[in-house]
Amino acid sequence: MTPLTTETLGVAVRSGATPPARRPFPIGTTVVGVVLLAAGSVLLWSAVAAATTQGADRSLRGPWIAPVAVATAWIALSLAYLVRQLVDWRKPPAGGAEPSASDGDRVRWTALGLHIAAITGFAMLLKPLGFVLAGAAFMIVSMRIFGSAWPRYLLRDVVVAVLLPLAIYLVVKEVLGVSLIQGVLHLNLRQGELYLLPPVWEWPW
Repeated sequence: MTPLTTETLGVAVRSGATPPARRPFPIGTTVVGVVLLAAGSVLLWSAVAAATTQGADRSLRGPWIAPVAVATAWIALSLAYLVRQLVDWRKPPAGGAEPSASDGDRVRWTALGLHIAAITGFAMLLKPLGFVLAGAAFMIVSMRIFGSAWPRYLLRDVVVAVLLPLAIYLVVKEVLGVSLIQGVLHLNLRQGELYLLPPVWEWPW
């Protein structure tokens, strides 16, 4: 039997009396998640309302599928983000370290502001440049804002930024039968057409 000493009693008291440390509540990240969830709900409501209006095309190739799918995915990702923040908040810091004030709030407000500016730029360039080129520019800027290392990953970012909007454009147009804004890039796979058009500059509002 281990003899009871002052040191062992002290360790026992301290380990039993001290509750596990907890991070501060993530106010910033929670607010961002709630705002994203609210925005997705508004988008889904608008898409469903447009799809259920009298005379709307409700077929599987109708224009209602794309906005409903995007809004549903937006809501799912927002919920996943919120749940992740709350789960991380409930976990004690690794190694029993004392949590700092920054542990509960990891919002990069500068990056968030720049990303909002990038979204605004995307909206302004959508009409003159089209979905593919405006989407490619938006993705490149977004990846840089959120920490992609250039020039190390510049080629990778450019390839992804070009191929992803192009794939979305082709799927929506050829599979769903919905024509996105083409802008300066005219692409028609069925007729083998690919050429550039002069941009038409207009404000989006």
